[in-house]
Amino acid sequence: MRRLSLLLAVLCGCSPPQDDCVRQLADVNGSLNRGVGGGTGGGTGHGAVLAAVGAPITLTFFAPLTSCVSDTLRIDAVAIDPDGRSTPAMQVGALEQTVFSAVKANVTFTPTRPGLHTLKVAFEPSLGARSRFVEVAADGLSGQVIRVPIPAGATASAGLWPLTDDTVASELRSVDDITISSPAGMLTHFRGAQLVVAGQVLWSIDPLTHMLERRVFEDGGVRLTHSFPDFPALPTPALHDEDFALRYRTSGQLSTVSIWADGGFRVNDHSFYAPVDPPLAYFGTPNGSVTRWSLEECPFPCSNIEDLAAVDAQFVWRHSPLTGLTGASRTTSFQEPPLQLAHTPEALSSPPAAFERLPLWLRTQSDDRSVLVSVTDAGLHFTGWRRSEVLRVGREHVLLTDEGPGFVRVVRK
Repeated sequence: MRRLSLLLAVLCGCSPPQDDCVRQLADVNGSLNRGVGGGTGGGTGHGAVLAAVGAPITLTFFAPLTSCVSDTLRIDAVAIDPDGRSTPAMQVGALEQTVFSAVKANVTFTPTRPGLHTLKVAFEPSLGARSRFVEVAADGLSGQVIRVPIPAGATASAGLWPLTDDTVASELRSVDDITISSPAGMLTHFRGAQLVVAGQVLWSIDPLTHMLERRVFEDGGVRLTHSFPDFPALPTPALHDEDFALRYRTSGQLSTVSIWADGGFRVNDHSFYAPVDPPLAYFGTPNGSVTRWSLEECPFPCSNIEDLAAVDAQFVWRHSPLTGLTGASRTTSFQEPPLQLAHTPEALSSPPAAFERLPLWLRTQSDDRSVLVSVTDAGLHFTGWRRSEVLRVGREHVLLTDEGPGFVRVVRK
């Protein structure tokens, strides 16, 4: 009977019947799995993808069932927002077929609001459906943006720090001058180098007297609260807090400075430092303990970690292929981190000098956007930014480039 059907097809010029086409199950990566998972229900098979409001995201989907020669292929794609509302998603390019007849579609959409979205793709004719979760971070520029002038000669490499909603501290290293400016112009300035801003506290070193100085910004000016001798203007890749500094001393020792609530203080000399190849960064606590990010063992009593991903006043983040991305409070043992994030951080670089934080940046599917993770009293806050525009991340603000020369933008996180 089959031979007769083939003969009739040849005589009439018709295509032979396709009743011998057997569809096979394909997994989320388009591989044939001979019936193991990846059925027509088409679960996600992937973790949530990270994206940012306003940044287009393109994802690849494979149909749960393979195609036949006679199939007229098409897809229906929708993006479902956190409130359950659906909007059409766009197919990018033509549908493709692998050598195993797995059907591949590239689908894009541009999220307009933060929250968990679902991107669903149905493959026709009756090849099943797939879905992916997309976690969308808020647009960092949704907050208040203020343009602030900076001194002539100030550049991103000159030490620019956000101070308040409308003030910026600028370190002009060529003349050892630190200037504080606002939209009204320069507010004040003083001699100093190796500036670090933590909240509204400014740590700097007087390069002439080798004094480590702590100032508080208030009422449009600065008030000197403490001075500590024998600290040269030497770059120290170490974290600072409002009441804590970690610097190299003239003697060559790595020392911590802790300020008490009553204004008292303590200076602890830890060890003579030796050159260490990157990665390298120090952070500590007011009780005097020190942790170092390095691949080498500490030559003095300190904790040593090799997989630092980020650190700020509250949290330490670590990332390794075995444990993923984990975070713990700096005041508790980071050996048992309480938080885990199912996302990949950007690679951390060794800081060239003292810092207030090494922020946690997460990768996204977008070429020009990254997601900044901030720890707040309410939990973790995610915001999307164009990384090429970010000059510095502060405690409450982000400092951005500006189109106008001589200006920067301050945005509250």
